[in-house]
Amino acid sequence: MRNLIIISGIIFLLACVSRSQFNAETEPFIGEWESSNGGYLAVKSDGTGDYSISNKTIKGGKITLQKDTMDISVFGIHEKLYIDGGPFEENGTKVIFINNTKFYLMQ
Repeated sequence: MRNLIIISGIIFLLACVSRSQFNAETEPFIGEWESSNGGYLAVKSDGTGDYSISNKTIKGGKITLQKDTMDISVFGIHEKLYIDGGPFEENGTKVIFINNTKFYLMQ
């Protein structure tokens, strides 16, 4: 009985592990981004990240990238970000527009 409980626990944990959705198409988004108005966006290769702008902050959220949107959520807190452009290079710096705000890749 004890072995059955242990095996069930291991299977449950493996089922809960989120596999990274990041690939060649989403790789350009990975990194730490900042805007001139104090916004911050971190996209990590494991599919998690942080977002902070004005009075909104999400840390350690799961990121889901779709064609024109990026969702970040943690413990019921959810923010849908609209990708208005990019990422692309501008004057030697990677740039992305999120919710009409220009973010620069931090070096």
